[in-house]
Amino acid sequence: MLFLAAVICCCSSSEVEKKKEKSNIKNNPGHYVAVSPHFNLSEIKHIGEPALKGVNKRYFWRTLETSKNEYDLSWIEEDLEFCSKNNKQLVVFLCDRSFWIKGAMPTYLKEYEWKNEGGGFCPIRWHPEFVNRFLAIGRAIGDRFDAHPNFEGIAIQETALDLTEEDVLRYDYSPDKYRDALISTLNGLQNAMPQSHVFWYQNGLHDNSRHLRQIADSLSGGKIVMGGPDILPYRRWLRHTYKIYKEYKNELTLFCSAQDDS
Repeated sequence: MLFLAAVICCCSSSEVEKKKEKSNIKNNPGHYVAVSPHFNLSEIKHIGEPALKGVNKRYFWRTLETSKNEYDLSWIEEDLEFCSKNNKQLVVFLCDRSFWIKGAMPTYLKEYEWKNEGGGFCPIRWHPEFVNRFLAIGRAIGDRFDAHPNFEGIAIQETALDLTEEDVLRYDYSPDKYRDALISTLNGLQNAMPQSHVFWYQNGLHDNSRHLRQIADSLSGGKIVMGGPDILPYRRWLRHTYKIYKEYKNELTLFCSAQDDS
């Protein structure tokens, strides 16, 4: 089982903090260690370290929704029990994309998933049926865990997708469709979890990364935390994502996630 040396640091501006103090939204900024889907949390070293606020664990969508509208959330329940005993928070990182030989989505949604040239599987996130079903599992998770004090929230995977021009035509992609789908997804998730956070990993949209700002402009309510899956400021194609942090530091809570190459 792979242990991913990564953290989430929630960096709230004073204005955002004041809004949260007046609300019932959980607020537990700090370092969150990221682990892979099948990692046993009991194997985390130094779990008692005070600087470690919690765990950011990946869960494949297909393991949580075994068939349409049939949810097995026992994986999350077990991890929340562990976090509660150790006074840590849990972020549920819901994976709809896989970089391995097997896809992340339930079998009944395979038509909304394609295998890319690198061997991984990508979701058609801009399709209305995909959005509907993603929000359905989000509501199921929110209904079960939103009130749990150790459930910090849900995270969605990075916005960048491995799209070829052939894929763009085959799956009727457009930046506008993807932007609108992400806005619906983010706002739908925060409505499903009134007391918890939604972590938005943004790092580009195919053909039009300017839409990231339009998505950020549409967000409100103090429950969406904006960040990215890398800390690589010298990567040319990622530079535009880091500029956004400064622009929205007073409007949104921010985070960063360090991968093994950061």
